[in-house]
Amino acid sequence: MSVFRSLADVSYLTKGSHEGAVLVHPEIWQMPDIPDYDQGQILMKRNLNPDRVQVVLSGGGAGGPEFDACVGDGLADVSVVGGFHASPNAYSIYQAVKYIGSRKGAVLLFNNFMGDCLNNDMAKELLELEGYPASCIIINDDCLSMPIEKRSERVGIQGIMLMVKIASSCAEAGMSLEQITDVLNAANQRLSSVALSIDYDSEKLMMGAGFSGEPPRKILDEFTMEKAVSECYDTLYDDLKPKENEKIFLMVGRQGRIIYEEAYIFAKELSDYSAGKKKIDHLDVGYYTRLTMTDGFHITMLCADAALEKHLKKECITDSFWL
Repeated sequence: MSVFRSLADVSYLTKGSHEGAVLVHPEIWQMPDIPDYDQGQILMKRNLNPDRVQVVLSGGGAGGPEFDACVGDGLADVSVVGGFHASPNAYSIYQAVKYIGSRKGAVLLFNNFMGDCLNNDMAKELLELEGYPASCIIINDDCLSMPIEKRSERVGIQGIMLMVKIASSCAEAGMSLEQITDVLNAANQRLSSVALSIDYDSEKLMMGAGFSGEPPRKILDEFTMEKAVSECYDTLYDDLKPKENEKIFLMVGRQGRIIYEEAYIFAKELSDYSAGKKKIDHLDVGYYTRLTMTDGFHITMLCADAALEKHLKKECITDSFWL
């Protein structure tokens, strides 16, 4: 496994990235001017609408496009990002929502890691004390991190990006905080992801390795594209058991040194293989996260009925990917 490296001062990573993002794309992003606040953890859409529920995304720094690139049209209103692989503090999340000033409420989306859970829960309490309604949506899509009977204890990988898209569509439709929370909680139960690690030197395919160095849950007995595709699809399919009335949305996120072409080949092979079970209806490919430094893929499946599907139709274009 390679080690994270940066020419930039790591302590300046998030604030510096946000300052650069606003410099390059001032038409998309802004950093709020909050008195006595200079931590630089908050990145917002340029055009905010305080007359609806706000979609707030948060997570650790150096995680790739997953958080900041998800701020924009059809996605999150604000992203709050901590230091290197560290959750943002509760005060930053609280200040972001308070700055927008919407009394319609805010939905706080974050992956299921201890620091994120503690800080978002505290931010929610602070906001409610001042009359700003909020709800917490904890994303736990890593299906190999815990068995299905312990689903609530699973950690999050990249499914949070589809959840942000759903939340934004609901908010733009004028739904209440309670309604949006209900939709997201239901969607969260139909979401699953798997991490595939590829060691080209030892010719090993591994599934379920954690970003903090946890060992893989499974080492495959063949080093082939066909084996990787079938194991990944079958794992997700067996975890969710798609219903007849649901459509399958699939994200293929490349990790490490996986080349551009291989990601699209992998996606095509997944699509072809799915025809033997339940055909993938919508497929996205991109570089979404940088949770690990290993080579491989993160594959996310969402099973959506007609009510959920309508919130996934808008094509969202960012500086890093289409979704």
